[in-house]
Amino acid sequence: MPYQSTGKTDDNASKNSLKAKLCKTLFMDRHVTQRIRDASEILRTLGYLPEPITVREFLDYLTGETLTGDTTTPADILANDYLMIHELVEISELKRQEIPVDTHTMKNHSYHTYAAHLIATDWEFSYAVTKGDTQWLQKRLTIATCWFEDPFLPQPLQPQYRRLLQKYSRSLKPSTLNTTE
Repeated sequence: MPYQSTGKTDDNASKNSLKAKLCKTLFMDRHVTQRIRDASEILRTLGYLPEPITVREFLDYLTGETLTGDTTTPADILANDYLMIHELVEISELKRQEIPVDTHTMKNHSYHTYAAHLIATDWEFSYAVTKGDTQWLQKRLTIATCWFEDPFLPQPLQPQYRRLLQKYSRSLKPSTLNTTE
């Protein structure tokens, strides 16, 4: 009689794979939840009250469609307080306007997303100034100059973007030279 598999080994492997995926998902959810809490607390100390944001909203927003092909990954954002603050403010501003936060937000509500991005950038840069992190601010200002090459940046927002970049560029310039002889 030929050997016939009972399928139990395959079932066990499938169950173990499913358990591993579930554990990974639970770990990720806990990590994301904690990072949202941490960044929310930083924002509250700065005087900004973020909206409640679920893990699903956060991850959907970060992994959703974009107009520009953003290369910043969710892992990059989760590992960086400045980027976490930025994303929480951006999502909060969208939620305050009752815009659904999901994988289609940017494509379906691009003007509002760009406006929220402007506000989020101001809070991110303000936090860098508060911490005295001129290296981060310089890095982000360099990146931000490319925003004007974005063909999707709404024309009415361009002057506000320009003023924001000028404001923080001035904060990098020393008012006096600190020399000692």
